[in-house]
Amino acid sequence: MENLSIGESSRSTVSLVRDIEDDDVASGQTDNSSTLNTSYLTPLQQSLVFELTTRRKRIAKAQRRIEFWERYEEKQAKEKQAGKRTATDQFERDVVDEEYLDDLIKQRKDRLAELQQSQTLKESIMESADAAHSINASMAAVPPGPFPNSPDISLCPHDIAPERQPIRSLVARRDEAALKFLQLDDQIKRAQRERYKILGNIQAARETTANLYREIHELKEALARKKTDELDISNSVTIDRQEDAQARIAALQRAINTARGKREMVKGVLRGLILESGLDWSKNKGLRKLVLQLGDDEVYSSDEDVDLYTDEEETEESSDEGED
Repeated sequence: MENLSIGESSRSTVSLVRDIEDDDVASGQTDNSSTLNTSYLTPLQQSLVFELTTRRKRIAKAQRRIEFWERYEEKQAKEKQAGKRTATDQFERDVVDEEYLDDLIKQRKDRLAELQQSQTLKESIMESADAAHSINASMAAVPPGPFPNSPDISLCPHDIAPERQPIRSLVARRDEAALKFLQLDDQIKRAQRERYKILGNIQAARETTANLYREIHELKEALARKKTDELDISNSVTIDRQEDAQARIAALQRAINTARGKREMVKGVLRGLILESGLDWSKNKGLRKLVLQLGDDEVYSSDEDVDLYTDEEETEESSDEGED
């Protein structure tokens, strides 16, 4: 469209310039027609004639050309301004996104393919018409031979010598061969389309298989990471539990040591009080037991056994005396 507009504008420009020149010729304002025989005039007179006639005509002609080119530039500017269409005017919608442009390009490509096929069909029709014209002309120039009715020659056109076969039979054979060729070509094209379709299916299956392999690999990696995380968590939990148990044991040990220290301190204080009081603790059973308990554990256990043994003896003696 732009090339057509440029061509039309150039033709209009040439026509307008020719109109200006024709007006100049019709009005007698060309340089040749305005030339006067001023050889007999003086230089001052010649300059006056030039200023009054030729110069004014040239200035008027230049003025007309300037006006023409101004109008031409204004016209070009208007056409250029009118040619600036918005997206709404060009695509009939306000928002033109990438998806819409892809669809539009696909439609234009399909339309271009249709036009190319139509052009190819037209060219083949023109070639066929040209060939048919030459064949028809040669057929009209050659009359049919008498040999189809001849008894000594077979009616089959294939058995007739090539130089004696009529053009009509050759044309019929050519048409049959062309039809067979077209049928075979159609079969080949169908087979090619099926082959392309099968290749596309194979490619899609390969892509699907690759995607499945990729997903399986990702799942295996995720499972391995999950197992590793679980093992780390269990190890950390075990370590934490062991650390907690050790901390508890240490705390209990410290508490036991503290209690033992307090116990020893209390034992020492009580032992000191009893000893400093001046009482004879060995005669009093309760004091004797208390003093023995305030001693060491081993001593306490042995003394307690002795005390228990003496208690048993006393109970036996009291029982014997009661029987007597």
